[in-house]
Amino acid sequence: MFLCEEEFFSIEECERIADLVLSREEEVLKIPNTNTRTDYTGLTGKYYDFNWLPWIVEELEIDVPNRLLSLELFQNYNTLWVQCWSNVLRQGEGLNMHNHGNDGEINDFLPAHVFIAGNPNTGTYYKELNITMPSTRGNLHIFNPFDEHKVVLNTHSTPRISLAMDIWYTLHELPNIYEIHRNPLS
Repeated sequence: MFLCEEEFFSIEECERIADLVLSREEEVLKIPNTNTRTDYTGLTGKYYDFNWLPWIVEELEIDVPNRLLSLELFQNYNTLWVQCWSNVLRQGEGLNMHNHGNDGEINDFLPAHVFIAGNPNTGTYYKELNITMPSTRGNLHIFNPFDEHKVVLNTHSTPRISLAMDIWYTLHELPNIYEIHRNPLS
């Protein structure tokens, strides 16, 4: 499965998110790592210990909860639980092939990510599709937890900024999970 929700964030929203991520990067990097199961560094390594959604929703006033819940994929859910982290990949950095699923564990979630800023030629390779997709600002990609993917090496001087999410559709006890509810008026 692979879904692309075009223009999930507007270009202006992407610029505001990029400014937020870069201005708060050092603050978030100071948060101690509690997850011993990861080799990720930088902001990517904070996926378990910090959630960007409260700042995006409350400070930037971007209605991510209703946007997610309005997607056809989640139309039958009134509540979702979201882990959201940021990736800032500078020149010479990328993310190796990986998936978000955990063997032997319940995987009742869908991973997603949105390219926020940087050179669009630093794309994402999806093994299931056997293609490297150029990055398009604001597009939300959603895929299965066991689908292998990687961010190709950033060869450009501009940092590549993205938001990644694990969107849980059943209650899951994780630190820094952000619970979202359907607006009763929507």
